[in-house]
Parts: sequence; C-alpha cells; structure tokens
Amino acid sequence: MEYSQTEKRRVASMKRCTRVIYFVGRQAESLTASLESLPIHLAIIEAMQDEAKRREAKVVVRETVQMFAAVRRKLYRTIIHLEALVAELEEEQKASSV
Repeated sequence: MEYSQTEKRRVASMKRCTRVIYFVGRQAESLTASLESLPIHLAIIEAMQDEAKRREAKVVVRETVQMFAAVRRKLYRTIIHLEALVAELEEEQKASSV
C-alpha cells in the first residue's frame, strides 16, 4: 500500500512529537530530582559559620528554586501541548484511513 506525502508527513510529525514528549518528560524528572535535593543543600548552608556567606547562599538557592519551578511548569505545559498535538494527528490519521 502506497502512502501519500501528507500521510508520511503526519507520521513523521507524530514521531517527532513523541520524541519531544519523551525528552521533555525526562528533563522534568531531572528538575524534580534537583528540587528534591535542595533541602540537603539548605542543611549544609545552615551549618556554614560565616553569616554573610550563608545569607548569600540562601539567596542563590531561593533563586534557583524559583527558576527550576518556572522551568518545570513550562516543561509540563509543553508536554500537555504536545500530547494534544499527537492526539490530533492520530485522529487525522484515523479519519484519513477510513
């Protein structure tokens, strides 16, 4: 059975979307693991003797947490968007094959 160019492009798009979803999911998992390790870093900071360095380190950690959280939210939104796109492509593929 010969497939049309449109059908081939749809399949290629679905494959790309699936790869991106997998990659983004792994990045989100990595960010989550980094966020979960932050309490350990905070404990180390609390044990520091120099008050100025401790305050500076806390600011860096706080900014890092905020950055990670923002990136994680963006990654999850991207996953949702890509999953919707894949579902749409699958529906188009089913409709065109009928």
